[in-house]
Amino acid sequence: MSSLFMVNNVHIEGEVAGDPRIFAKDEETSEPTVAQVQIKILKKGKDGKDYSSWITIKGYGKHAQLVADLEECDHIFVSGKLKQESWKSKNGQKLSHTIVEPYKILLVNNAKSGTLSGNEDQSPDGSEGFQSEDF
Repeated sequence: MSSLFMVNNVHIEGEVAGDPRIFAKDEETSEPTVAQVQIKILKKGKDGKDYSSWITIKGYGKHAQLVADLEECDHIFVSGKLKQESWKSKNGQKLSHTIVEPYKILLVNNAKSGTLSGNEDQSPDGSEGFQSEDF
């Protein structure tokens, strides 16, 4: 019986679209433990027009601080892994979306250019009804 080794590694470049949202903070330090931001990815279509795609970048633990430090219009390059999040809406409908959980964020065009990175592999805080899984 053979086993298949799969790599879940994604690299994506885009522009931060809005300020980061902080969902949870450490009670003792007040540092963010869960934070997310949307990025816009521009692509030129065959017709010559610009088209936008949107992806959520969501950090947990030490990676939450990486996300929380971003600002609107920052041009970033993100390395991370894909995760599928699912939950139930208030009316009981099952919802899901795909996010990128970062392990490195590089600021490409910004006065504070530099690399922000974290090395801990943190998982979600286990909020009720929330599931997150690697692809």
